[in-house]
Amino acid sequence: MKRFCVLLFTTVLLMAASAAQAEESFILDGTSYTLPFALAELLDDGWEINHPEEILSPGSYTLADELRRGSASCQVQIINLSMNDQQKRDCYVGQITFTKDFAEDVILPGGLALSNSWKTVYDQLGTPTDLHTETPEREELLYGGKDFDKLSFTVDTEDGSVTSVTLRSFTSPEPVVKKAAPTEQPSMDFDYEQPESLGKHLDAFHVRLNGELYQLPMPYRLCAAEGWKPLFDVTHQIASGETLDNLPMQLPMGGNVMIGLFNPTANACAAEDGLVYMLMVDSRSCDASFELSGGLSMGMPENELLTALTNMDYLVEEQSDGIVYRLFDDLSRTIAMTVDPTTDHVCEIMLLHLPE
Repeated sequence: MKRFCVLLFTTVLLMAASAAQAEESFILDGTSYTLPFALAELLDDGWEINHPEEILSPGSYTLADELRRGSASCQVQIINLSMNDQQKRDCYVGQITFTKDFAEDVILPGGLALSNSWKTVYDQLGTPTDLHTETPEREELLYGGKDFDKLSFTVDTEDGSVTSVTLRSFTSPEPVVKKAAPTEQPSMDFDYEQPESLGKHLDAFHVRLNGELYQLPMPYRLCAAEGWKPLFDVTHQIASGETLDNLPMQLPMGGNVMIGLFNPTANACAAEDGLVYMLMVDSRSCDASFELSGGLSMGMPENELLTALTNMDYLVEEQSDGIVYRLFDDLSRTIAMTVDPTTDHVCEIMLLHLPE
C-alpha cells in the first residue's frame, strides 16, 4: 500500500507544472551558505578534506570528496572556477550532499530539516521539476532541472522518507576580473572574419558548436545574435586590457557553456562590448556537438585523440576528473582537452585565445 501511494504521487508530479525554483542556499550550524562558495570557508571552520593541495585545472571539478568534522561527514564536489590551475583548498564547493543521519544542524531551502518525507518536501517547495526512478526502492525529486544548478531529494519508496539531499550550482558566484597576459595595447578596432570551414590547423582556433562555425576571439554580440543567453550582468564594466572570466551562457538548444571576455579597447567597456577569448564546453553538463580543426571533437576516443596529436607538441596532466591534454599552453593561447577516465572519451574542451 505504501508503494501504491508513492506511485500515485509520481503520477501527480508528472502531470503538474512545477511551482518551485531551484535554491542553492542552506544553513549549516547557524551560518548561511550559497553555492558555489569558497571551500576555505569550511576549512577555516574546522572541516577537513583529503588532499587539499591537489591541483585542479580551470573548469574542472572532483567527482566525490568527503568533508569531515568530528563525527560528521558529507559528500562534496569541488570546482575550479578560475582561469588558472588552483589547489583544491582554493577552489569552490559546487555540490554538497547530506544524508538523513548527518550529525550537524542543517536547514535546507524552504526551511526544511534533513529528516523529512516526500509529502513535507512537496508541501514546502511545490511540485518538482522532474522525478527520476533510480531503483525500485529509491526515487529522486528534482528541482531546477539543469545539471549545473539543482536541488534534489532521494526518497525511500517504501516509507516515503527522504534519505539524502543534494544541492548543486556550478554557476560562478560573481565575475572574476583579472589582468590579461602582458601584450601591447590592442587596437580599438577588431576585424572578425567568419570562418567558412574548420580547416586543418588548430592554431586558427576555428570551432563548430552545434553546427555553427566560430573563431576565437570573437565579439560577444555575435554570440548574443546567435541566441546565446547570458547568465551574468552584460553591463558589468571591464577595464582596458583586462578580462572578465567564469561567465556562464545558455545555448539556444539548452545546456550551459563557460566563456571569458576581453576588453581590447583603450577605455573601459561593458561586458557585451567585449571579445569572447575563452570558451569551455563540458559534455557532462552540456549535450552539445563541439568540433575543432584537425578532426578533434567532443566525445572522441582517447586513442583517436592521440593519433590526431601525432607530431604535435602537447603536455599531459593527470587530474582528479581525467587526463588533460594541453596544446600551446601559454598565457595568450591554450587548447585543453580532458578525457574521462571511466569512458576514455573526450568529455571537456577549453580554448583560450587572446587577440595579438
